[in-house]
Amino acid sequence: MKHLLEQELIEDREGRSSQLVSILIINWNGKAHIETCLRSCLDLRYPRYEIIVIDNNSTDGSAEIVKSQFPQVQLIELKRNSGFASATNAGITAARGAYIAILCSDITVDSMWLSYLVEAMMDSDQPRSSKIGIAGGIIYYSQPSDVVWGGPVNMDLMTGSAWHPNAFRRSVQHVTDFDYLSGGAILIKREIFERVGTFDTRYFLYGEDVDFCMRALRAGYQLKCVPRARSSHLTSMDGKVSLRAYYLRACSRIRMYLKNFPFRFLFSTIFLQVLVRPIFEVILFGQHPACLLLSISALKANLLRLRETFIARSKVQALGKCKARSRVKDFIMIALVWLSNRRYYRL
Repeated sequence: MKHLLEQELIEDREGRSSQLVSILIINWNGKAHIETCLRSCLDLRYPRYEIIVIDNNSTDGSAEIVKSQFPQVQLIELKRNSGFASATNAGITAARGAYIAILCSDITVDSMWLSYLVEAMMDSDQPRSSKIGIAGGIIYYSQPSDVVWGGPVNMDLMTGSAWHPNAFRRSVQHVTDFDYLSGGAILIKREIFERVGTFDTRYFLYGEDVDFCMRALRAGYQLKCVPRARSSHLTSMDGKVSLRAYYLRACSRIRMYLKNFPFRFLFSTIFLQVLVRPIFEVILFGQHPACLLLSISALKANLLRLRETFIARSKVQALGKCKARSRVKDFIMIALVWLSNRRYYRL
């Protein structure tokens, strides 16, 4: 039996009962984490929610764990691994809630996580026509549990670099000036999908959260960071990624730049991200030397799809002006932090 939250937290100002939230958990070969993730969701103190696991054709038996141990959870089994964005869209289609929460299967949430995010959407300091459309908390590493893994992110249009304002900090500051929220644990109003569309399936892995937040901002919605909405990423602080993951991330970054960045920033961003960044990662952070070749290959792959990307770009521009801006000074400061924390560097 779920715990009940205090009445003032689960009802809005007119006394209406709380809205149904659909929690979408995207899983691919998450056998090591899916049970822990689901048990944390079932312990949430928010009173009205459904859980939908979208399995991307896992081969490790994780879908069978959901079937056998969590009969109260809806399971959608896709016939092939179509990527994070495509799986999320399948969940959105099946969801019944007025709010859509998106979780990766390797993330656990605190019992009040969802309550705090829904409360933020109904902030009493905001007018009834509040445009807060996406809310997210702070995601910590599981070990050590007091170091920030994800949450609000700043991005510099001049270099294409992105960073967490609270990265490597033990005490999280209240963040109001940021450009997007990490998509591993966020809450979204359903109406946004009707206004700006669902997630872009051209991002197989990585980048879909950046793209979606940038579209929502263009359309006039606001993002909100809720530091007390805590979650944990079940991973260690290891900066190395596989070469396949590196390539997929590079492909997504370049597509995101081409689709969303103002033209005047494209040359500098692509030059620095495709050529300069991989060199620094190899020399300073011990990444594989093949990263430079993979980055160039990712650029070639995007150029082959340039016409399709620019068609998508025209639709994005129709939503409104780009809200991100150049943050070169901030980037220089955070780069110094990265250099002093090489051991914990995240690509």
